[in-house]
Amino acid sequence: MYDPVIGSYQYIQEQVVAYPFLEENNNMIGLNKSYVAKLKGLHQSCGYEDYIKTYLTYPASGIQPVTPEYTDECSINSLIELAAFHPNPCFNSYEINTQCKSRTTLILSSN
Repeated sequence: MYDPVIGSYQYIQEQVVAYPFLEENNNMIGLNKSYVAKLKGLHQSCGYEDYIKTYLTYPASGIQPVTPEYTDECSINSLIELAAFHPNPCFNSYEINTQCKSRTTLILSSN
């Protein structure tokens, strides 16, 4: 059986990589520059940037340590998802290019 998750699902696959994902895809997510800068600061101060440089590189620099606990303040993935609903109430983290259909489009498509 294959498991595509590297390390802890919630820590590594959600929190550690959340800011780099945002940075790469904010053109579709639409968060403002000051909020993105705040998240970048958290990415650095919560140790996620160093974790990526140390453990999520090739070749591997060693065995990943036991995943540390993270605080709500360092829950960058949740902060991104909550903020993404402001510019796009239909935001879907699994399909980030999803947009709401306008009321006009819904009316026309139902006729």
